[in-house]
Amino acid sequence: MNAPTQQVVQLVNGMLNWIVGSNEISVVHVKNLLQALIKLCEITVDQKTVDEDWLTEITGTGGGLGGLKVHTQAEIVEKVLKIEKIRSGLDRSKFSILQ
Repeated sequence: MNAPTQQVVQLVNGMLNWIVGSNEISVVHVKNLLQALIKLCEITVDQKTVDEDWLTEITGTGGGLGGLKVHTQAEIVEKVLKIEKIRSGLDRSKFSILQ
């Protein structure tokens, strides 16, 4: 897998900054980031995959109750960009209109 472009990393970081604001990153923030990326990339994915697979992979806790294990924003972004559907969605031509 190719490394994400700087623009892709900046986009995801910017979205996470906007979602989180000055708060600590929570599972809800990560879930909101995933939902925004799904809409931006026009990804077709069922909610169970997002809640059970992707959130668990990224946060270690899934979409249920419980706090997010301590992660830096860079770690969250790196894990989000390891999800192939998101990576390929951001790499498609739809993203080029943002550059």
